[in-house]
Amino acid sequence: MFSHWEIVSGSGFFENPYDSDAVFIMQGNTEIEAIFEHLYTLTVNGKVQGKYKAGESISLAATPAPTGKRFDGWTTTSAGTFDDAGSPSAVFTMPAGDAAVTAAYTDILYTLTVIGGMGGGAYTCGTRLPRPPALPPRAKNLWGGTPRTLR
Repeated sequence: MFSHWEIVSGSGFFENPYDSDAVFIMQGNTEIEAIFEHLYTLTVNGKVQGKYKAGESISLAATPAPTGKRFDGWTTTSAGTFDDAGSPSAVFTMPAGDAAVTAAYTDILYTLTVIGGMGGGAYTCGTRLPRPPALPPRAKNLWGGTPRTLR
């Protein structure tokens, strides 16, 4: 992508050096050069975010964490850098090449304590647990006979 014109040697000037069709005013033997900047693709969470120059700062915002998860940080497979990879709102500095960044999430673990039995531990949100092992499958009839409902 065209960026601007530069005077390498000699004398003269451009009316607007940032216009690819700029008018150059000669004032002697002059060598000029068209400067082109490369644009690189940034992909965020699998979707193309846009094209950016090397060194450009791009603001990122992670989507809210799904139920039972928490934001764990930004990761990249490129040479780009984050101002704070541990923050859901971070700034990524584009490297001189295409880059991909991903917002990572991790499970939140909840503690289950079973008093008078077994089966406690750390579980993720939504984990289906069988009945706590401390409880029998059916209440025992301690008096014999047929179980009845007391009124």
